[in-house]
Amino acid sequence: MAVKLRRLSSRPLRRSRDRQGASIVYIGIMMFVICGFVSMGVDIGWIRVARNQMQTAADSAALAGALSLPDADSAAAKTKAIEFAHESSNDFAGSQVSMQTGDIMLGLYWPPTKTFYPLVGQPSPLPDGYVVQESDCNAMRVLGNRTAARGNSLPLFFARIFGRTQIDVTATATAYVRGGPTGGSFGIVGLTGIDSNGTKARIDSYLPPNLTPTRENARVASNDDIDLGNGDVYGDARPGVNRHMFQGPTSVVTGYTAPLTEPLVFPPATVPAGAIPLGNFSGSTLAPGTYTANKFEPSSPFTISGTGVVNIYVSGSIKLSGNMNINAGLASNFRIFGIGGPKIDTVGVSTIRAWIYSPESAFDMRGTTDFWGAIVAKSIDFRGIGAIHYDESHGDGFEDDAFEAVLIK
Repeated sequence: MAVKLRRLSSRPLRRSRDRQGASIVYIGIMMFVICGFVSMGVDIGWIRVARNQMQTAADSAALAGALSLPDADSAAAKTKAIEFAHESSNDFAGSQVSMQTGDIMLGLYWPPTKTFYPLVGQPSPLPDGYVVQESDCNAMRVLGNRTAARGNSLPLFFARIFGRTQIDVTATATAYVRGGPTGGSFGIVGLTGIDSNGTKARIDSYLPPNLTPTRENARVASNDDIDLGNGDVYGDARPGVNRHMFQGPTSVVTGYTAPLTEPLVFPPATVPAGAIPLGNFSGSTLAPGTYTANKFEPSSPFTISGTGVVNIYVSGSIKLSGNMNINAGLASNFRIFGIGGPKIDTVGVSTIRAWIYSPESAFDMRGTTDFWGAIVAKSIDFRGIGAIHYDESHGDGFEDDAFEAVLIK
């Protein structure tokens, strides 16, 4: 009986040992699975941190590059973006963010469609058919890389168990530049348009009292299109909000031509109290002072007698023509204000030095006129082989609004 009992008691013991062995196997499998999940979590966190920092690097590069577009050529703007991408603060895991010129794309951000239209080799057309040129570009798209192809891919840790030692990380950012000069900061303004078809017509700038050499700091703007034909602008030429710049095959613009982001506002001129009435003026000289006139058609040559500023407010036609040298001194000493929109004509072989403010008037320039000064008119039409030389001192009393770059989401 005792033997039988011993045999019966050994069966539960054998089953217990079998269960213990199975448990060890299960525990081993579970530990392996848990370690896999933990390692996966560590590497996923590592990748997320890398992507966040990569995005920061791309964002800063796009913002810096876009912000330099108004004042630099495309190559310089791309260089600025790369410099910011390579800042030491953008390093991660001991490796630098990789950004090359080919990773940067210029383009035009078009608010009506909230779309970035890239300039890739060939100009890109907008929905209205306008062909984007390099100088129109107001936005930049950049690609940051940490890839195996660049030799700086992100190393992984626990994923090595599964044969994965590294992973590529990239980020893209697009920034748009807006703001900048408004109102009085521009010196050659045609509110409803600027047009030219002259093969040698040009707008440049000068810094008085030195009239030569001419410079490339002209500030031209409109609330509408600017159509230069084959005329040239040595400086900036900014069409209105959502408007365009048009050029002929030989036209040259050396500055920034992206559309304005805010409309220009110039209130009508008003006659100040105490202005001296002149009636219909056709004389050849005026003393410094403030005047009103029904018409202003001075004879040649016109001069200012004495030292000071002549301000004249004209309600009728303004004609500056013939072989004239109006105010041989500083343009800022002779200021013409149009009241109610009189037409302003400059015709023939003329040399004119004046500041003209007549935001309700059409300004037409023909022949071989050399105009030195500043113009604010309803429209500007300059043709032939004449030239408008912007007086850079005109902007001294105005503070530019700063350009700002914003990310496009």
